[in-house]
Formats: sequence, structure tokens, C-alpha cells
Amino acid sequence: MSDEDWGSKQIALLHGAVLDEMRWKNAFGDLGLPDDTLQMLARAVTIRIDYAFAVKWSPNWVSPGRPHTWEDDDGWHARCNDCLAESPEPSNKSKVEAWFDDHLEQQHSAHE
Repeated sequence: MSDEDWGSKQIALLHGAVLDEMRWKNAFGDLGLPDDTLQMLARAVTIRIDYAFAVKWSPNWVSPGRPHTWEDDDGWHARCNDCLAESPEPSNKSKVEAWFDDHLEQQHSAHE
């Protein structure tokens, strides 16, 4: 599901976190639930949370002024913690961090 489908990047990120957690519980708990069931449940939980709470991305584990970075099968990614922009394509960690440094200078230097 794209960010536009959710209406905001904040809710799209929440959905991703809920789905990831359900997939981990499914795998480690050996529950055997099919992915389409997990998708349906994650969507329902996300909608309910969005209805009841004001959700805001809060990467508390990231140092201020640094991006949230992660690696998956495609490579490394980076996300700006201020505007939630993401590096345009997966790469190696140093390249996505360089993207962030350029992004920070171009997009956020006037706001400091």
C-alpha cells in the first residue's frame, strides 16, 4: 500500500510497523497465518489506531540530525526524521547517508 492510499506517511509507517510485528509474531510463534490474513489484520489494527490516537513518527533510537537507516534485500535505505523523505533508491550505507546529508543541507538548512 502506498502513502497516498493511507493519506499520510505517518500512517503508512505505522501500518508497516504493525505488519512487521505481526509477521515476526507469526514466524516465531509458528502460527502459520497466510500473509494475506496478516495484511488484513494489520490494516484493521492500523485503521483502529489511526481513529483513536494521534500517531506521529518518533524514531527515538536515531541520534538527532541523523537519518533512520535500515537494510533489506534491496540494500540500504535512509529516511529523514523531519520530513520523512526517503532516499531515492537502495544503495550502500555510506551512499544513503550522503543522500541524507545533501537532503538536510538542501531542504532543512534554512529552518535551523
